[in-house]
Amino acid sequence: MTAPASPPPADDEPATIHFPAAPESPPAPLPAPVVIEDTVVDQPVESIEGVHDLLLREHGRAAVLAQTTRNGYRLGQLRASWLSTLNSPGSVEVYNRDLNQFLDYCLEYDLEPLTLGIPQFNLFVTWLKLQTTRYGKPYSNATLVRKVDEIASFYNHLVDVDAIDRSPVTKKARPKRQLHTVDKALTLSETRIVIADAAAGHRTLGALCAELIAELIFTMGIRVSEVCALDLDQLFWVEKDGIRHRGIRFIGKGGQEHVRGIPAELDERLLTPYLAQRPTPVNLEHAAALFLTLKGERVDRFQIYRIVGRSTSRGKIDRKVTPHSGRHTFNLAAEEADVPLEARQRALGHASAATTQRYGASRNSVVSDPSRLVARRLHDSDTRHDPTADTIT
Repeated sequence: MTAPASPPPADDEPATIHFPAAPESPPAPLPAPVVIEDTVVDQPVESIEGVHDLLLREHGRAAVLAQTTRNGYRLGQLRASWLSTLNSPGSVEVYNRDLNQFLDYCLEYDLEPLTLGIPQFNLFVTWLKLQTTRYGKPYSNATLVRKVDEIASFYNHLVDVDAIDRSPVTKKARPKRQLHTVDKALTLSETRIVIADAAAGHRTLGALCAELIAELIFTMGIRVSEVCALDLDQLFWVEKDGIRHRGIRFIGKGGQEHVRGIPAELDERLLTPYLAQRPTPVNLEHAAALFLTLKGERVDRFQIYRIVGRSTSRGKIDRKVTPHSGRHTFNLAAEEADVPLEARQRALGHASAATTQRYGASRNSVVSDPSRLVARRLHDSDTRHDPTADTIT
């Protein structure tokens, strides 16, 4: 694959594209372009060589996206069309970043994405397993599954719009999903440690903001992407029996609208004081955000990961803690408080109750395993030597 002598114009494509069933002439001009923000690299550029490599990748990727497919649309337009089917800005960012990684791989090994074969894609999956995160750790199985699933989704979209005949992604190429055997829910004492460490202060967020975010994640089970996307105007009040209750409304995973009540204690102790001293937004782009850094910028997921991971890094908790641990912890605590499954499913925003039941399932399965009752019956001193006790009840 040979890049042109000068970079082609940027492929800023519309978010929605309607494809004719069988176009007999070149497609009509597209409406005004919608810019989709592109996260090109996972690591910061810290040198002139890094800037040079970044520009080369962008230049080569633009050449690939400028290719015209057999249905008359450029690959960049089809990418924009594919991304427009996603429901949240967080998903668009992640899918776009992972697709860019795949396109960079194709450029590196002189492969054409539109004519890629099954063996070539299998080699990409093998290459992916050898890559590391920005912290030098190998990708987790969940990350590998997500990345391959996203590329498969992109190729399925190309097939749907008749840009290619078939996808190079097969079931055998996809990494096998591992069983969730590790109990991710924290105990109450571990949860208190995480929240207390957040309250001790954070160099970019401040103590109030950090503690409030930790409380939302562990007390309410809100996803990290949902916390990052919260805006001021999503807070509201309702009144019942003369008492005002604070609530929050937001769009969650899958484009579902969620309405959650904020505990009064959390509102009085943290949310109200935080709103009173919320940092001034650095510019209009960040003005709507509920959670701002001390510099006035919207909080991002990496800062939240650092908040909840501090207790592990300081040796106070001997297992990995992530924002997703908060959802498992919330579900288990609610279950132990006899909150019905339907209410927990609705609060967590799960499409299926089976997903909610899996949260904390390993701990519950061990504690409530019927073998304990059977063993107790078999070895009970009153029935062990009673020949008439033939039925285990």
